[in-house]
Amino acid sequence: MQTETITYLKQHANTLELREALLITKNGKPAFVVQSYQDYQDYQDYQDYQDYQDYQDYQDYQDYQFQQDTLAKATLSNIKHRIKQDSAAQPSLAPVSERLLALGVADYRQWQVD
Repeated sequence: MQTETITYLKQHANTLELREALLITKNGKPAFVVQSYQDYQDYQDYQDYQDYQDYQDYQDYQDYQFQQDTLAKATLSNIKHRIKQDSAAQPSLAPVSERLLALGVADYRQWQVD
């Protein structure tokens, strides 16, 4: 990127050919970047594409979260069903399992093991 002063820009504005972006300084500090209209359009198109990709990534993440939540609910339902099924056949069960409580299953008990 070529660097020029604001005075240079004022003096050469009518004849300026931009093959690459031009950094304009004001009082020795970067102040502006001058670029061709085509470069600007390309950058805008790229930004639009990035925004679209970010949106798609967000949608994919939301879909993934929904699938994970659905899978977790189905697994918990399956655990409850299996415990109900097994507890009917085995009435001698131990106290409530901490792991089942953590899963939100408070009305079932674990097998008693020595």
